[in-house]
Amino acid sequence: MAVADEANPSETRALAKLRYAGGPYHITAAFLAQGAATILHEEGFVGKVGGGILTPAVLGQPYIERLRSSGVTIDNEIV
Repeated sequence: MAVADEANPSETRALAKLRYAGGPYHITAAFLAQGAATILHEEGFVGKVGGGILTPAVLGQPYIERLRSSGVTIDNEIV
């Protein structure tokens, strides 16, 4: 669980749960492989980012969809 560090806290909060039926090595492989596939296959992604440190937040919704196709379940809700 994480608490956001905000200058002006709001009442809106998000809760997300990630589940995967495989082991830790398999989920690590899924994260890495699907991240690389997102960078490689998403049109214009490489030119848009240009390099540096890429986080899952930078990879966006295409990354999430690729993870879901690998068997990762991500549930989120605004609380």
